[in-house]
Amino acid sequence: MSEVPKNSFRENQERRIAAEAQKREEKRAEAQLTLLQEEANNTAEDRQSEERHEEIERHNWAEQAVIGAAQLKATQRANCITATAVIVGALSAIGVILSVIAAREATIEANRAWIGFVQMVDPQSMNPPYVLQKGGGIPIDLKYRNMGREPARDIHAEQQVGLYPLTKPRFAMADLHFPILDCQKYGPHLNTMTVFPGTTEEFSGVPINIAGEDVAGSVLDESGVFYANECLTYRTFGRVHHTGACYYLHMSVATHKPEWGVCATGNTAD
Repeated sequence: MSEVPKNSFRENQERRIAAEAQKREEKRAEAQLTLLQEEANNTAEDRQSEERHEEIERHNWAEQAVIGAAQLKATQRANCITATAVIVGALSAIGVILSVIAAREATIEANRAWIGFVQMVDPQSMNPPYVLQKGGGIPIDLKYRNMGREPARDIHAEQQVGLYPLTKPRFAMADLHFPILDCQKYGPHLNTMTVFPGTTEEFSGVPINIAGEDVAGSVLDESGVFYANECLTYRTFGRVHHTGACYYLHMSVATHKPEWGVCATGNTAD
């Protein structure tokens, strides 16, 4: 068989087409490589951006924590200051109230009524004089005065009397143990007697006898002493007060006459 003659133009055309196809493949490969590289770069940038974002968030959270701690401390200090201010204010208010109460009490004490017993009049000094006799009674003539600045209102009196036997005519105060009348259990009587400041009053009555006892004879022969516990209850500034006193009638060593003495106990005032 004879050989087909080669066509140089066609070969050149085929080589050209092959070369162009190869170039297109190379360009496509380069394009894919470039795209992969860009994707890799974008991924790296995204990762870096995310890391930067996380770092910024961590930093922001740290700053917020510091700020929150500072605010908490400031709030606690403010609360402490507020609580302290409240306590100081309350104590100041209590102090003012106590001062007002103390001032009021001082004013009342300085201007209230004060009832005091002035004198138990001896029998022979009474008007007219009273002479003790065996088998007779013993008179009471007790003077008292309002020594305060306010009227003493609703005055009420209570009395306890008795005969205290003596073992010997001469005695010391320590030898006498009279009963004590508790004035605190008595109260004033509404709308009764009122004693004004600086005024002296007295209460008296018929001579006192004790059944079965010769009170006057016992005093005269020095076999006993007669005692009288006295209580006055009154009201001043709306408050109840009491004054108590104890007296005893005995034969005086100096005058040999019956005289009243003040007991060592039973003398009270509130």
